[in-house]
Amino acid sequence: MKLQQSWKLPGKGWGAAIAALVVGSALAAGQAEAALPGTAGNAIVRNTITVNYADAKGNGQPTVSSSVDVTVNTVAATPTIISPIAGSPGSTDGTGATAPYTFSVRTNSNGPGTVALSVGDCTATANNCIAPSNMSVSTTTPTEQYASFYLGATTFDPNGNGSILGAAQNIAANGTITIAVPADGGIAGTSDTGGTHSLPDTTTINGLTVNDTVYITDGTTAYGPFIVQAVSDPAVPATTTNNAVPAGSLTLKNASSTTAIPTFTPQVGWQIVESKTVNVTTYQGIIPVASANGTGTWYTQLTAAMAGATAANSPIAQATAHLGRISISKYVRNVTHSAMTGSNPIAVTFNSTSNTYYGTGVTGNPGDVLEYLAVLSDDGTGNSQAVYATDVAPTYSALVTGSSYGTGSGNVFAMAKIGTATTGTEVSLSTTGSGQANIAYGKTTTSGSTTTMYYNFGTGASNTFPTGGGGTLTPGQTGYVIYQVKIN
Repeated sequence: MKLQQSWKLPGKGWGAAIAALVVGSALAAGQAEAALPGTAGNAIVRNTITVNYADAKGNGQPTVSSSVDVTVNTVAATPTIISPIAGSPGSTDGTGATAPYTFSVRTNSNGPGTVALSVGDCTATANNCIAPSNMSVSTTTPTEQYASFYLGATTFDPNGNGSILGAAQNIAANGTITIAVPADGGIAGTSDTGGTHSLPDTTTINGLTVNDTVYITDGTTAYGPFIVQAVSDPAVPATTTNNAVPAGSLTLKNASSTTAIPTFTPQVGWQIVESKTVNVTTYQGIIPVASANGTGTWYTQLTAAMAGATAANSPIAQATAHLGRISISKYVRNVTHSAMTGSNPIAVTFNSTSNTYYGTGVTGNPGDVLEYLAVLSDDGTGNSQAVYATDVAPTYSALVTGSSYGTGSGNVFAMAKIGTATTGTEVSLSTTGSGQANIAYGKTTTSGSTTTMYYNFGTGASNTFPTGGGGTLTPGQTGYVIYQVKIN
């Protein structure tokens, strides 16, 4: 995934943003407003008047001067949310499954400030949120890693970047650039990532310190990311003989060891703005059973707000939620009178022999052997888990056991397979409990004249009966089981 790139700060149109919300994309654009190019917050605007004079005898005297300072305010701005820079596709099955995402949140202010974070599932279309489609949202509230960030920001100093301003800058992989930035007037630094602590003024300037991730931006296009390598923040003298205030500096390193930063030509007012990442955990919503053969879409929205500015809202599209759904069909054939037919036929192969079974229309005489076929299919879009079935031998008949299915001993009562009607690995099932974990296990119990058959289907099935041993069927996977009875 390449993070080194230049990119436009998106506007409020959603055509491109929705396309960028495909789960699993390396970098999707969230809503943002333009940055605030100009003068850095906390910069000191100094006006100095200097008087030169001589005494009555004409002897020159020391100059006298007076200065007045104005500190530039930090102006709140809507942050940029890159949504997400990394994350799970959210395609797990079942209700309440989690999907982790990593967002990047970047300030657009002209100075340092706190950006508050919050996250929640969308229930309606508002503030760039999108109502869930074919799903209800999870009852579990999503969570974010941090409640807030303290993000720094500054600008290019107009007096200290003579060789940089107006000149094309080519920053190679691992390359660096040193930029003069306005002094911040001695404010202490604050880190607000997972906890608050102060940083000495000597190691931070306008909230930026070593190892911070920053971008260089003209308010429309952001170049980076860069990693802060060094900080210089000189003390500001009480007076000067001119209007100049000593500038600080930032040394920035291209965060990529393989990719150059696209060429940019900085101008007066360009900014250096900080970006931090936050992990968000979302929870899968619920697909109604009636819609299980489709996919559901639900959205979780991250909100980033700097007090005094419009909040940025960026939803995640969870477009691959699935639910398993089992369908079951029962068929029969008359083994004794194999030429007998019925309606709704299906041909299934066991032991390399294909036989046709019928959904209706089959008859039999006392003493005839009937062979029943059960077909289970997962026709949903997700896995079906803990799949087991019970079947009772028909009244006026007796379950046939023996080795007639080809591979079992005298207590074999059925055969099962997972696959297609003509192929698949087969397994014999015994009255005492046998089978194979990725196909099926079977067992029978008899109470009086009633014989009940139990089947555990799919991957992970076991010989735990009557419940608790069911396995998993994947979308489109089909299981078959046959057994015989003799009409009394």
